[in-house]
Amino acid sequence: MKNVKQGAYSLSGSEWKSISRDAIELVKRMLTYDSNNRISAEDALNHIWIKKKVNEPVDTKATLSAL
Repeated sequence: MKNVKQGAYSLSGSEWKSISRDAIELVKRMLTYDSNNRISAEDALNHIWIKKKVNEPVDTKATLSAL
């Protein structure tokens, strides 16, 4: 079975249906197998999804669902 450590993962499950394209794009960039191509922590913190979310109230239901 392949996994993230081997560069294989899926973001197509039902839990991903309500996730924004920006958020999915960020997750994909953070899970990039080749560390030379993976997003840096600094770039991740400056990603458009983070910038949009930083001032929004926390959605407790969505957060608990993700956990």
